[in-house]
Amino acid sequence: MKKPIVLTLSLIFLLCITGCLYLFVFGSPFSRKPVIEQPKSTTQEVDRITYLMNELGAYKLHKNTITSELPVIEVYVGGNIYNTIVENNVPMTYIGKPEYADLQIVMDTNTLFNITVSENVSEQIVLSLSENRVSINVLCDKKDLLLKGYNGIYANLLKETSLITGKAIEHVDILKFQPMDIFFIILLFTIALIIEHYLS
Repeated sequence: MKKPIVLTLSLIFLLCITGCLYLFVFGSPFSRKPVIEQPKSTTQEVDRITYLMNELGAYKLHKNTITSELPVIEVYVGGNIYNTIVENNVPMTYIGKPEYADLQIVMDTNTLFNITVSENVSEQIVLSLSENRVSINVLCDKKDLLLKGYNGIYANLLKETSLITGKAIEHVDILKFQPMDIFFIILLFTIALIIEHYLS
């Protein structure tokens, strides 16, 4: 009788640990969305990008749980290069190419303008992806994306599933995480905790 009880308790414990890791390692469930005013016609491009990233859910991103590396998104608009860094759940955009980046988003100036004046940014992003006016490229290992909380952006885009067709499916799916990705991260994180325990 003891074996089934021990097995059941072990499974419950594992599920609790997995749930906590998913919430607090892969996401930021209690992060508050910063208030960033919607751009006007005269708003600078750099500020439009910050607004766009905030609406996409970049405020849910956080440091890599293992390496402490900050989330960085490289954005190409026309011939200009920008980089958005998320620190303490606040996205800030700067002019220039970053030293490293997790994602690369490419679009033209008119597309950026139309998306940022829209009532529904996620919807416009997905429509632009479908029409090949926006592209999203992963620049790092997908496990690093998971450890920085990029699944939050994926979830935001999935809200517009009825609009996801053609090219948009390809671009949105590159942010999709497979069960093996999550299992590997949980295993890696558990090993790191065990090593830290024995070294302390």
